[in-house]
Amino acid sequence: MNTAPELTPLFSTALASQVAPILAATARREIVEIGGGSGRLAADLLNALAARDALPSRYSILEVSPDLSERQRATLAHTPSAWMAHNNLGLVLEESKRLDEAAEHFREAIRLRPAYAEALYNLGNVLAAQGRLAEAAEQYGRALALDDRFAVVHNNLGNVLVMLGRVAEGRRHYVRALELDPGYTAARENLAATE
Repeated sequence: MNTAPELTPLFSTALASQVAPILAATARREIVEIGGGSGRLAADLLNALAARDALPSRYSILEVSPDLSERQRATLAHTPSAWMAHNNLGLVLEESKRLDEAAEHFREAIRLRPAYAEALYNLGNVLAAQGRLAEAAEQYGRALALDDRFAVVHNNLGNVLVMLGRVAEGRRHYVRALELDPGYTAARENLAATE
């Protein structure tokens, strides 16, 4: 039996008109779909939001079925906004400690959308976890060049710079993270540890 999203993109278009203002009013701009079926709703909703210039920073599908997860990946891979699908798949692979594969998907997301700060940040995290600190610092720097308002990117860049022995630069990024988010405990602790 097919549900509305499987039959036509009209449901997703209508849903996008409701979701877009909600995303605009939230800081995180994330969507979580529970039980995404074939992935058709996600693909059509992303396309409808892209048409409104209202894409979320992240779209996640919580799915327990391995078969459906694979179908969702296949559907999203053929979606114009597949850059987000690659980023999300990279996050799943990173959580599973499959870092080389995660890095490949983050790079593909960046290839498809070069000004995607979150994918640059995520690639930086993977490179840092692999001990490739100079490369991680480069990706964090690229993310911040696109949007300087990510406290977590400043904090992580600070960590990498400190590990590279560039403590004064690292401290500046911790300070910037705290300017952006005064309650950011990790940045406060990292700054204190460099004193």
